[in-house]
Amino acid sequence: MSKSNFNPYAKMGSIKLCQTLKNITDVNNLKLAQDRAREIMWDQADGYKYGFNACGLSTIITIFSKRVFKPSVEFLEDWFYTAIRCIEEFIPQELANSIYAFGTLNIHPSKKFLEVWQREAVKQIGNFNNQNLANSIYALSKLYSNDLNNMDDNKQEVNEPSVNLVDEHSNASASEFYRTNSLDNSSRTLLIEFLEVWKIATTNKMNDFNAQESVNSLSGFCKLDTYLNKSLAKLADAQGVEGDASSQAAAHSSSSVCGDSSTASLSQLTSIRDKVII
Repeated sequence: MSKSNFNPYAKMGSIKLCQTLKNITDVNNLKLAQDRAREIMWDQADGYKYGFNACGLSTIITIFSKRVFKPSVEFLEDWFYTAIRCIEEFIPQELANSIYAFGTLNIHPSKKFLEVWQREAVKQIGNFNNQNLANSIYALSKLYSNDLNNMDDNKQEVNEPSVNLVDEHSNASASEFYRTNSLDNSSRTLLIEFLEVWKIATTNKMNDFNAQESVNSLSGFCKLDTYLNKSLAKLADAQGVEGDASSQAAAHSSSSVCGDSSTASLSQLTSIRDKVII
């Protein structure tokens, strides 16, 4: 192997690679570490015992976000595939850190990952601490805010990549491949369900929120509510029928997110924010 092709991380397992990554800042070395991570994820699909668990997957994407390093599309596809297979192993901290990393990197996760993430988050929401709650809602709002901007700009929808698309556009931005500007019914229902349980969990803990957590929560919740309302309006326009039963049912579900209890939650968050900010 030539020196130019030498990868210093080639023999590392996932744990050692994550430990080493914490001290890497050079972009070229980050790319080499990314290549090794892909090899590990490929090998673990065949039973490699030193592969990534939930902690490792959360750690590596979090490190990339802290380095402001956008992974390749190929890495993201492998990461999503691996994470989906072990999503039930993610603890609240790992769920929150992962989605926060994607929000920081401005990369919209694949639809399938976002669906399983939201289902798992709903199941574990009672164990989320203040930071987990604030980071999750803030990250989701960043991801969906981009979609909201796309709706406002009337940009053409970009669906998730196929294998051929990735091969043909290997240098394209990962965020372009994973951008979408509309919610289907199942995705919308999942988001509404997450907001409902998030609201309950946050109401029970918000007196302990610090300034940053309360502001992030308030901002995130309002942005997501705006996104849901505009998404439903777009759906109604597309159907061209104002009295459609399914649209009314969806609108009713969405309105419950910002109903009386939501108003109370937002009021409490605002009150806490005003008290702690000097």
